[in-house]
Amino acid sequence: MVRFWGVLAAAVAGFRAVAATVSVSADVAQVYVQDAFTLTVRVEGTQAEVSEVAFDKVGEAVMEGPSVQMFQNTSIVNGKVTQHISRTLSYRVTPQEAGELAFRRVSVRCGGETLSATGPVIRVIGAEAQDVLFVALSSSPESVLVDEPFDVTLAVTVRRLDAPNDGFDPFQVEPPGRLAIPYLDGVPPQGLTMPDLNALLQPLVSRRQFGFSINGIASRGTMSSFFGADPFSRSVAIAFDLPRENATWNGKAAWTYTLTARFTAQIEGTYTFGPASFKGGVITGIRRNGAQIDDIYAIAPAVSVRVTPPTLEGRPPSYAGVLGQSMAATSKLDAQTCRQGDLLQLTVDVSGQFNVAHLRPPALSSIPGMEERFRVYDDSVRSSAIPDGRRYAYTVRPLLAGTQEFPAIPLSYFDTEARAYKTVATEPIPLRVEAVAEFDPASIIRSASARDSAEGLLSVHSDATVPAGITVTLGTLRPLAPTPAFWLAIFALPLGTLAVAGCVALAGKLPAVRRRVRRIKALSRATAEVRHAATAAELWQAVQGYFRDRYGVAAETLSPDDMARLVPAAIAPSLLAVLQPIFDRQYRRDATSVTDADRAAIEHALTMAKG
Repeated sequence: MVRFWGVLAAAVAGFRAVAATVSVSADVAQVYVQDAFTLTVRVEGTQAEVSEVAFDKVGEAVMEGPSVQMFQNTSIVNGKVTQHISRTLSYRVTPQEAGELAFRRVSVRCGGETLSATGPVIRVIGAEAQDVLFVALSSSPESVLVDEPFDVTLAVTVRRLDAPNDGFDPFQVEPPGRLAIPYLDGVPPQGLTMPDLNALLQPLVSRRQFGFSINGIASRGTMSSFFGADPFSRSVAIAFDLPRENATWNGKAAWTYTLTARFTAQIEGTYTFGPASFKGGVITGIRRNGAQIDDIYAIAPAVSVRVTPPTLEGRPPSYAGVLGQSMAATSKLDAQTCRQGDLLQLTVDVSGQFNVAHLRPPALSSIPGMEERFRVYDDSVRSSAIPDGRRYAYTVRPLLAGTQEFPAIPLSYFDTEARAYKTVATEPIPLRVEAVAEFDPASIIRSASARDSAEGLLSVHSDATVPAGITVTLGTLRPLAPTPAFWLAIFALPLGTLAVAGCVALAGKLPAVRRRVRRIKALSRATAEVRHAATAAELWQAVQGYFRDRYGVAAETLSPDDMARLVPAAIAPSLLAVLQPIFDRQYRRDATSVTDADRAAIEHALTMAKG
C-alpha cells in the first residue's frame, strides 16, 4: 500500500500539460471558384473554451461553421503524466473570386489567452480567357406552347491535339472533368416535367473511367479483399461518355461533346436553364515525358425558354383546351327509337395526341339548334378514362317528333405542328322519335338534378273478385254509437293531412332557403378567402366561390373568354378590368404569389358587385 501511494505521488509530482498551441490546415491546395473546401483550426494543450476566432485573410470567400470536436487523452511515461487536450474547429469555405485565398493569420481566443498561427494559401482557379475549351447552352426551340416538348443542349467544345496526336481524346484524365448542370439536379420548378435521369444517363456510363463527371454523381468503390468488399472504400465519381462529333473552333479542328435533355412545361411562363460549368483537367499536348494537362474552368451562360398560350386569334367556340398533334371524336346514343321526352344516354369519346389532363368536355348546349331539338343536361356530365383520352356521358331528351339526327359535336384543338386551330366532329346519329299526345317541351325540366321519375309511376286498381267455393255472409248493419275514438278519428285525419302537407311544403322550400342563405353569405365568405389568399390560384378559387354562391354559376369550368361574356351581365363592366387578369392567371395555372394590392382590388370588385 505504501509502495502504491509512493508511485502515485511521484506521478503527480511529474504531471505536466502540453503547452497550448494552434495550427491551421486545409484539405486542398487549389480549388475552383464556387467550389467549397474544409479549413481546420486545431487548438491543443488547453481546457479553456474557444470564445473567438478571427481570420486575417486575402481574397473573397464565404465561411460557414464552425463544427467543433474535442479530444482528450492522458499518458504516463517513466512516471510522468502527460495530458493531451485538443479541439478542432472545421469551417466550410467557398471562394468567390479567382486568385489566391491566403489566410495570413488566424487568432484564437481561449479564456484569457490569445493563440495565433499562419494559415494556408489556396490557389483559386476562375474562368479565364483561353483557347482550349468552351461550354455553351442552347434550347430548341426558344419559344414553345404549353405541353409542347423542347430540348436543352449542353455542348462542350475542345480543341483537338496537334498531329500526330489529333485522334487522342483530351479528356482521358483522372479524375474526370466535372460538369455542373443545375437543371438536371434537384426538384424541377413547378409546372416543368424533367426527363428520366436514369434513362438519360445510364447508357452514357463510361467503361474506361474517362469522360465527364456530372453533378457529382458517384458510386461506392469496388475495392475488395480476401474477406469480400472493402467497407472502407470511398465513393468514386462516375464518368460519362458524351456523344462526340467533329467541329471547327476559331478555324482549328475541334470536338464537340453534347448532352441533350427534353422538357415539357404545363404552366405558361419563362423558364431559365443554367448557367452550367466545366471544371477539370484537359490534355493540351503530348510530350516525351507524358501528357501536358491544363486546369480549365469554363462557364456557359444561362438560356431561357418562353412557354406561351396558343393565340386567341381564330380560336373557335368549340376549343377543348388542349394542344397536340391529333384528335378524334366519336359519339353514340343508347337507343335509335324513343318517344318525345324520353331519357337517352349519350357517350362522347375524345382521344388523340394531347395532354388529357387539360381536356374539357364539349358544351352540347352551345351547338347551334341543339336547344330547340334536344334538352341537354350539361351540368350532369360524367367523365371516365379511355386509352389516350376521356369518355363523357350525357343525359339528353328529344323534344321534336319524327325522324331526325342528333347533331354532330365539334371539338377543336391547337395543332402544335401546323401552329393553327383544327376542328374535328362526331358523326350525326339518326334517331326516330315517336310523338306523345299533348307533349309540351316547356314542361321538360332543364336541370338534371331536378329530374323526376314520373314515367315510372303506376296507377294501381283493385279489381279482385271472391274465389269460387267461398261463401260470404253479410250481417245486418247497425248504426254505430259515437265514441271518443270516433271523434278522435274524425278530427285526427284532417289534422294529420294538414301536418303532412305542411311538412311537404316546407321540404320543398328548403333548397330555396339554402340557396338564399348561400347568396346572402357569398360576399362575406369570398372576401374572407381573398384576404387569406397567397397565390393567384387561391384568389381565383375565392372568385369562383362567389359566382357559384351568389349567381348559381358553375364557374369552375369556365375559361377567361367565358368569364368575359358572363361578367358584364352580373357586374358593372368597369370592374371587368380588375377581375380579368386574375381569371387569366388562373387559367394559365400561374401559381405565383400575389400582392396586397391584388387582394384589395379583388375585394373592392366583389363588394361593388350587383345582383
